[in-house]
Amino acid sequence: MKLFKFLIITVFCAVLMTSCAQTVSNTADEIRMNKWSAKLKSGSSVNLSVDDDFGTFQVKSKDRDARVKLSGLCVIDSDSIVIIDSKDKQSYRFSYKLHNNKLKLEYNGGKITLKR
Repeated sequence: MKLFKFLIITVFCAVLMTSCAQTVSNTADEIRMNKWSAKLKSGSSVNLSVDDDFGTFQVKSKDRDARVKLSGLCVIDSDSIVIIDSKDKQSYRFSYKLHNNKLKLEYNGGKITLKR
């Protein structure tokens, strides 16, 4: 009887865990479900995260003098990420390519590769 109860609880837990797992159905989901970052030779760091439809793109310098932070409504399609910054109400469009755990972003001629 104890073994039967143990098996029932184990199966229930397994079903519960798998039903809550997020599944990736497209590149936009892959970008949303992960945090992306890069550390530059200068010591600066670059981060991108998307929570539902809210995105944050941030650059921090090593000495923290120079900072860029874009955050606001984020729209992702098959080849671009657009963040409409809440502060300046401007839209910033990044073209991207996703391959394995690398997200290559391009903005206004500049390129950077972020890792998951």
